[in-house]
Amino acid sequence: MPPSSRRRMLIMLSAQILVVAIIVARLVTLQVVQEQEIRKEHALVYGGEERLEPIRGPILDRNGAVLAITGYDYRITAAPNQIQDARASASMLASVLITKTYNILSRLEPWVPDGGDPVLYSIVAPRVSAQTAQAVRELGLPGISVEPVPSRHYPQGRLFGHVLGWVDMDMNGNSGLEGNYNRELQGDAVTVRQFPILFGQWEVARPRNGATLTLTVDRTVQQVTEQVLADALIRYQARSGAIIVMDPRTFGILAMATLPSFDPSEFFREDPRLLINPCVSGWFEPGSIHKVLTMAAAIDSGTVGPETTYEDRGVLEVGGLPIYNWDRGAYGTTDMVTLLAKSLNVGAATIAHWMGQETFYRYMAAFGLGEYTGIDLDAEVVGRVKRPGDGLWTEADLGTNAFGQGLAVTPLQELVAISAIANGGVMLQPHLVAEIRDGDQIRQFQPTVLGRPISERTADTVVEMMMQAVAREVAAAAVPGYTIAGKTGTAQIAEGGVYHPSDVIGTFVGFLPPEDPQVIVLVKIDRPQNAMHERWGSMTAAPVFSELVQHLVVLLDIPPDGERAMDRVAAVGQ
Repeated sequence: MPPSSRRRMLIMLSAQILVVAIIVARLVTLQVVQEQEIRKEHALVYGGEERLEPIRGPILDRNGAVLAITGYDYRITAAPNQIQDARASASMLASVLITKTYNILSRLEPWVPDGGDPVLYSIVAPRVSAQTAQAVRELGLPGISVEPVPSRHYPQGRLFGHVLGWVDMDMNGNSGLEGNYNRELQGDAVTVRQFPILFGQWEVARPRNGATLTLTVDRTVQQVTEQVLADALIRYQARSGAIIVMDPRTFGILAMATLPSFDPSEFFREDPRLLINPCVSGWFEPGSIHKVLTMAAAIDSGTVGPETTYEDRGVLEVGGLPIYNWDRGAYGTTDMVTLLAKSLNVGAATIAHWMGQETFYRYMAAFGLGEYTGIDLDAEVVGRVKRPGDGLWTEADLGTNAFGQGLAVTPLQELVAISAIANGGVMLQPHLVAEIRDGDQIRQFQPTVLGRPISERTADTVVEMMMQAVAREVAAAAVPGYTIAGKTGTAQIAEGGVYHPSDVIGTFVGFLPPEDPQVIVLVKIDRPQNAMHERWGSMTAAPVFSELVQHLVVLLDIPPDGERAMDRVAAVGQ
């Protein structure tokens, strides 16, 4: 090829390369450098998109008192490139935020990460109150902004902490009702398009705000219950405790108190172990309150009647394990009412042996032990009930399970099972939410039947036996003017495969009026540390029950026995 032709080709090739380079440079400029400006111009003329977040729904008690609601906290942010005097600004902010200047200064000074772009935005304080935010605004500092941040507020403080659960910084519910009903409470966000020039502003959709939950609980009943429990823990030097108050006609929870508790507004500052609700997420061996379920099973299966007797020699060997009465006493010829009244382990093991393992465990399953209750709280556990064929079960378990040892339940599971006796043999699903209001839709909860573990006749018989047992042996549970049906319990605490030599759990379950129960209460006092003789449930949990119920009959408007008898006579006369 002649030299002149080669030169022309080189010139043409160079020109083409130059043109391509110019085009590429222009594309880079358009796509990278000018992208944000083009987006802004497009939004100005054609409209832009924005995500609108819903408001998380409120939670109310049965009377409309606000237990949880969404409000706003504030975030303090900085644009370092707009700050004129970082040190002076940091000093002024520190005085308002009550912190050290050096804690803030690094967030106000411009800096460039290795190989990156200058930092144009930093968070000075992630969450402050409205008062603090206003104080920051009044400083008028260039480059410092105040931004609203949705937050969950709990006007009742620690009250209902374990019932409500908490909401994290991203407004996601955790534990309790907040966790269980997170989807309903959250609502739905939407993306809207705006047309600022041609049409002003037009939202094609609105977010669906979260539903409103109205509960079965009563704030006043909860306040009284927590106060009575707090006083009891001090009086008995107990480590912790729980009380559940329920309507046995509907299994709606009226109060669920556990101490120590936590403030859901400050969940991130609390010991994580306190965030677990022991009423539904903690196991314990129920002890002698469980004897009423064993008795109900024996009566319903036809194994015994109230007048049936056995010979109590103070010890019974079951599966090679000797079982003793709590006081190591021997009571001779003993009937079933005395068995319950004196809470005799030998008697409970005897009637379980008479029933046989197949019948006994069939009734325990019917009472829902080892199963979820279905309570509308997050993180419910099922407990542990060994059964024949499990591999870990031994014949000795039949004897110990009969008086509430060697099996683990939650306080709510045991209460639900015993409530079936109070409710004529019908076991319902416990619940905390009475109504969900979602826009124009209202969903009201109706009692859900879980089963009928015993007949109505059996239930009536066991209720009568429980009344006699309390009247004969548990004076500490008495409520002046009212007849009580109930049962005490004192459970050993298993630790590391052995029972603690002295620590126990005192319990009492009782309800009234026996002929038409309107309230049932479970009291649980953990590890009382005062005088040894006062560690029994009859000396700890039973007095707490009495004290609380004297308030409940007033708050729930339950007439005394005499007044109810007069009403029945008047009704017959009509």
